[in-house]
Amino acid sequence: MGRGSWKPTSAMKKGAGYLLYFVDLPTAEERTEIFKIHLERLKRNVNNYDLNQLVEMSGEAEWGDGIRLTGAEIEYSIHEGLIEAFSQRTASENVSRDLTTDDILLAMKRTVPLAKSRHDEIERIRSWANEFAIRASQASTVTVKGTREAAVGRSIDF
Repeated sequence: MGRGSWKPTSAMKKGAGYLLYFVDLPTAEERTEIFKIHLERLKRNVNNYDLNQLVEMSGEAEWGDGIRLTGAEIEYSIHEGLIEAFSQRTASENVSRDLTTDDILLAMKRTVPLAKSRHDEIERIRSWANEFAIRASQASTVTVKGTREAAVGRSIDF
């Protein structure tokens, strides 16, 4: 994650054309789209997967306050799930065995999210961004299974 402290003060004055944007961890809406993109890239029909369960498992409802999987962690989980499916197919000699929601969920459970291992640092960056940066995402605050996933920072006005 980038930090805003590296930029010279003179370049950050008003009128210098300098704006700071903050890209937070993906919200539930964004994670849904990330799952769709990566499943479609693997030529899988997204309707064959429980996207709601995948999104829930990749968010704060599963991992705790402020902890969500990154897009790269979601992509990794799908690829690891594919390897798991292939292993199961080889072991059972079931040639029709394909990637399932459960394969992806298992891969996610084996993941230690960056947001968990670097939680304090991410919270400091979010706190800083809330005051000094413009949120790059249009995503609003959403609730997944009773857990509020808040967006941080000011929004871009279009």
